[in-house]
This record gives sequence, structure tokens and C-alpha cells, in this order.
Amino acid sequence: MLSPWLPDQDALAAVRGALQASLPPAPVLVGASLGGLLALQLAAPLAAAALILVNPLPPEPWSQLLPARRLEHVPDWGLRASLSGTRRAIPELDPVDALAVFRGWRDCSSALLAHARSGQVFDTPSCPILMIASAHDAEVPAAVSAALAEALGAGLLRVPGSHVAPLLGPAAGALAQHALGWLRRTVPGSSVSPSFRRVSAG
Repeated sequence: MLSPWLPDQDALAAVRGALQASLPPAPVLVGASLGGLLALQLAAPLAAAALILVNPLPPEPWSQLLPARRLEHVPDWGLRASLSGTRRAIPELDPVDALAVFRGWRDCSSALLAHARSGQVFDTPSCPILMIASAHDAEVPAAVSAALAEALGAGLLRVPGSHVAPLLGPAAGALAQHALGWLRRTVPGSSVSPSFRRVSAG
């Protein structure tokens, strides 16, 4: 959990440092949205074996292509959440999943997100990369992800849905199996650990 009193640039650095200290050598990194940006920044320092990015927040200069978005300093996402708002935000969810996601909303420092969107630097990784881009992503347009994928020499998989559809939509399970198949073909002998590192902010 990130302290809300940390300066936002320090919070991002703290997350990267904690992940770098806890991950094994040559890991397979998978990241979505802000987690995708962090995974991209960590891939070169950790000599990642492979990198899977799902609608990642793009680094500089592609961050300049993001749609303008006004972010409050600390929105009470958890406190203000509603089931109807959840279904509007993620129309792919069925009623059962919508209820589960609604109950899982947490507050998050949008100042941290604003800092992440403002343009972060990274070292280009040399590992194989798979980019997954949602066709109707309002946060990170598919064209931005495609431009980043081309610059990185990454494979690009276009999928239907919103920003979070690859993780929470009805096709999430099939997409995960596709990504796992890509990993096994690209990095023979690779395995997926049941453990993971979850980063939250608030």
C-alpha cells in the first residue's frame, strides 16, 4: 500500500524499488494499465525473460498521445462506487461479476496516476514482448498501444472491449490462455508461478 503522504514521483519509485527487490532473476513480467508502465520500466533492469503488456499507460513520448483527463487529487473511488456506475464503466461484465467488481473498488491517489500519465522514461528491453490492446479503450486508445508496440518491436494482439475488458470481461480466461500459449512458444521452458505481486495505491 502506498502512503498518501509520499510525493507521487517518490511513490512510483518506491513501487519499482520494492518490486525489483522481490522479483526473481529474469522474471516474466505481466502488467496492465499503470502496472504495464511499471513492468515496462522494470523489464530492462531485471533482464526480464518476457513481457506481456495489457493496455499499459505509455511512457514518454507516447504519453503525449493520451486523451486529456482531469483527475481529482484523491478521488474516493471506493466510497463513491455504485453498482450502476460499475456496470456503466465496464459494460462487458455479467451481473455476478459486476457485483464482485463493485465490492472490490478501492480509493486510489489520482495524483499518482496523473504523474504516471505525464510521461515516464524507460530503457528499452531486449526480451520478447506481447502487447494486448483493447479496441474501445477510452483510457489508452488502441492506436497509442499500437504505436508503442511498433516502437518496441512487440507482437500486437487487438481485442474487443474496454480498458479493463482483458482482465474482467467474459473473454478474460481465453485471453489469459492465449497469452500463456504465446509465452510457452516464445520462451521454451518458461513456467508461470501461482504467486504474484499486487500493487495498490491509496
